Amino acid sequence: MEKYSLINSTIEHDLMSESSNGPSNGIELLESFHEPKRDLTRLQESTSCLIDEAFLVERQENKVRHWKESPYAVGCVEVTWADELVGRRLRSSYSRSGIHCDDDDSSPSCGCVYISGIVCPRLGTKRIGNMIVLKESELDESSEEEDDDDEGLDEENMGRMDLKKSNIRRKKLDIVIGPFWPMMVFVTYPLVLIVSLWTFFTIIISPKELNFIVVAIWYIFTFGLLFSLFQVSCRDPGILKRYRKIPKTSKKRFINGIIPYNDNPRYWSWNDNTLTYCPRSAVYDSDCACFIEDFDHTCPWTGTAIGKKNMGAFQSFVALVFVCLILDIFLLTGALDNLR
Repeated sequence: MEKYSLINSTIEHDLMSESSNGPSNGIELLESFHEPKRDLTRLQESTSCLIDEAFLVERQENKVRHWKESPYAVGCVEVTWADELVGRRLRSSYSRSGIHCDDDDSSPSCGCVYISGIVCPRLGTKRIGNMIVLKESELDESSEEEDDDDEGLDEENMGRMDLKKSNIRRKKLDIVIGPFWPMMVFVTYPLVLIVSLWTFFTIIISPKELNFIVVAIWYIFTFGLLFSLFQVSCRDPGILKRYRKIPKTSKKRFINGIIPYNDNPRYWSWNDNTLTYCPRSAVYDSDCACFIEDFDHTCPWTGTAIGKKNMGAFQSFVALVFVCLILDIFLLTGALDNLR
């Protein structure tokens, strides 16, 4: 019995030693099996980081190149409206990951530019800053700077200059809407149309006999209101083109021998944000991301900036809003029924 007990104790000792060594050998075997997978995962992560970094660098370079080559005094924004969505997604993903992104966000805080990034690529529209170009035309004209440089040239150089001028083509912005166009399309125009149509179907075409002069005045003021709103919201407000140097004062710009304020070179200054010389009356509008000549303010009701080229239409729009509102109230309340 003692012999068998000794044998059993020996076998138990061997089994215990094997069980104690077995698991460690198995763990080492599993670790050696998973080590190549871990190396592959690290390699994929590093490669993905390098690709993302290269993409961001290339994207930023294209953005800066487009900004420097733009013929207009604009800020550094996305190249196209499709890039606007890509930039938004990158900024949101990096912010969630806690990574700082140097991408400049020059868009208004209300999110209208994000809506433009969704709609405008489907329409194929261009962008100038945060302004949407719906229609533009080409003009054959030479710049005034070159006209001033013609003095003192011989016939041969003058002929070359004329040939160079004939090939210059500048763009005319026919239809341009501002960054707050959703406010104009979904709020301002519906309010004007609802009140006008309500008056038209209730009073104008009703069986009641109205004075012909009152009806004519209503038609003129209502169509004038709609037309002035279009002139304000869909026209170039005065986007400043880029000047690499201060333009020389042309003799044509003298008024009674006096240089106008904006044409006086002493009142021009350099702006680093848009890489241009600009007159003192021109102001950089962060909502539109461009310089506007004779900038007054940005009107969300019309969706765009108010400047040199649409100030007259804006003043007409404001005046006609009050006139049409009072006229519609008088017609709807029957205050003008006695004028028959």
